[in-house]
Formats: sequence, structure tokens, C-alpha cells
Amino acid sequence: MKKFLLFLVCFGVCLGSLLPAADAEELIRKGETLDLQRCIAITMERHPGIQAAAGTLRAGDSRIGQARSGYYPQLNGSAGYSRTDPTTSAGQVYDSYSSSVSLSQNLYDFGKTSPR
Repeated sequence: MKKFLLFLVCFGVCLGSLLPAADAEELIRKGETLDLQRCIAITMERHPGIQAAAGTLRAGDSRIGQARSGYYPQLNGSAGYSRTDPTTSAGQVYDSYSSSVSLSQNLYDFGKTSPR
């Protein structure tokens, strides 16, 4: 475990030296003494692999909401318009409007929504 922590510290310091100068100055001030906890914190904050893993976790959390959406009510709406214009001058013009709103709730789907 100590070797792994030492590796993290060394990698964090190396990673800090690869950052742009302005960003590195904000992260590690000149003359600042770095202890093990500070080096680990810098590494955890800046390591691209850790940032990628955090992004993967956030993406997974959003898919949980999508999976649960089958249990919630569904609201649908539509609207339409049509116009009948006869070719003769004596004919009348008819405008037709339509709209609908529907609310549906899945009560039972024979286990299709639930993964169990």
C-alpha cells in the first residue's frame, strides 16, 4: 500500500509539472511544502483517468433515470390543422382544427419493465 501511495505522490508531482504555468502556479504555490495528503488530493483532482471514471459514473447515474421512466405516467399531446379549399369559386373554404392530450400509466407489463 505504501508503494502505491508513493507512486501516486510521484505521479501527482509529475502531473503537476506538465500543467500550464499559470494553472500550476495556482495549484502549487512557490515555497509551499507538500505533504502526502496534499499530493494525493492534487493527483485525485487532476488525473485524467480519475476524471474519466467520474464522468462514467455520472453517465451511469443518468441511465438510472431512463430505466425508471417506464414506471412513471406518460403524458402525450398533439395538435393538427387542415384546410379544404375547393377549386370552384362558388365552393366554401373549410378549416379543421384538432387536438388531443392523453395520460397513460403502466399498471402491469408481465415483468418487461423490471429486470427481475
